Amino acid sequence: MPMPEHTTHTVELSLEGLVGPTHNYAGLSPGNLASQHNKNLTSKPKTAALQALDKAHFLTQLGIPVLIFPPQPRPRLDILRALGFNGSNQNIIKTACKQAPHLLASVYSASSMWAANAATVTPSTDATDNKLHFTPANLTSNLHRSLETHHTANVLKQLFPDSEQFHHHPPLPTSSNFSDEGAANHTRLCADYSSPGLHLFTYNKSNQTDTDSPDTHHPDVPEGDGRQSFQASRSLAHQHQIEHNQRLFIHQHPCAVEVGVFHNDVIATGNRNLFLYHENAYLNPDILNTITEHFCALSNQSLHIRKITNDHLPLKDAVESYFFNSQIISPTPKDQILIAPLEVKQNKYAFALVEHLLEQNILTDAHYLNVRQSMQNGGGPACLRLRVPITTDQLKHVHIHALLTPKLYEQLTNIINDHYRDSLAPDDLADPTLITDANTALKHIYHCLQLNYTQNSIS
Repeated sequence: MPMPEHTTHTVELSLEGLVGPTHNYAGLSPGNLASQHNKNLTSKPKTAALQALDKAHFLTQLGIPVLIFPPQPRPRLDILRALGFNGSNQNIIKTACKQAPHLLASVYSASSMWAANAATVTPSTDATDNKLHFTPANLTSNLHRSLETHHTANVLKQLFPDSEQFHHHPPLPTSSNFSDEGAANHTRLCADYSSPGLHLFTYNKSNQTDTDSPDTHHPDVPEGDGRQSFQASRSLAHQHQIEHNQRLFIHQHPCAVEVGVFHNDVIATGNRNLFLYHENAYLNPDILNTITEHFCALSNQSLHIRKITNDHLPLKDAVESYFFNSQIISPTPKDQILIAPLEVKQNKYAFALVEHLLEQNILTDAHYLNVRQSMQNGGGPACLRLRVPITTDQLKHVHIHALLTPKLYEQLTNIINDHYRDSLAPDDLADPTLITDANTALKHIYHCLQLNYTQNSIS
């Protein structure tokens, strides 16, 4: 694999999602147990945004570079107009609330805060053209998320603007055969961030045409409600110019999907040469050996891989605590630091597992952060970020105004405190003044980050 000519030192940048001012609990995501269980609760947009921002700030204090991924313009009244709702903004909101409340909630959704679903990323180390690759996820499985793709692509191009350094691909076709949920189903394992990586593409949706897909046909196993297709995962690997010996396509167990594992990052997690997965994660019972053999052949180093059994962490507790949706970061080459939600500390199985991993020196440290507003909608610390392995030279070419500094942290905190609502009940989506309030907050955020902001979709 040819290496970049300029520098081979790679760090991991964390693109951190900022929660939008219309954060609400509408239960829009089938299969996401937290989203369904907390449907119609009153949300706290200000608290949610501050929790996510504080988490991002904490990462910078540990030495991780952070780029802020801003909320998207909401509500998307252009979608309601395209669906036949006419008149003033107030009339559109009022009519949609009465006739199609689910549609109204969809166009108000703040789900873009879960940056792990924004795109799939491949570092220049692993691409034959030596560029950092991005493909925005099409998110075709749910209406409210499919509305994010175009804006995500636009923002990514602004955040990573240099075409000599960064390769931006169009989203995959909007067909169920190419259903793509982004990096939530993608893990890169490597000896260190600068070394060639092994890409694990997990899929949970396939069809009879997938004759070259391993583990595809299991007639005795229920299909489940899959969101990531094999065709999408394979296409991403092709787009990003990843060599055949650096990629594996792995079939997630449909039984796990049925109990709330809608993305692979709810049941498996990896960082550098560490990979943790639940015993119910994959169909292939030999997956441990398969991953280990490929990793060792690629890196000539050992992989620290651990299968977490139901005895140590029952599947139900894995989903409830979101243990696997913790972040694992390496500010230094010796670090494997866990950034877990408070729910892990409050679950006896998950907390005992963390303590065991610390005792075994598999993890070097663990921190428990409060991101409960996101958790109640089905997204933990790992959902709130997109991992971007980036060379130190490429880092000089990102949009500097979105890099989180103490000053930017203070500015965004003030904007959130000044312009976000303390609470948002389901009936508040029918309040036309929410449109103005949200637009004002977002204009301040985009101005602060020096990013282009258009309100055409909400006017």
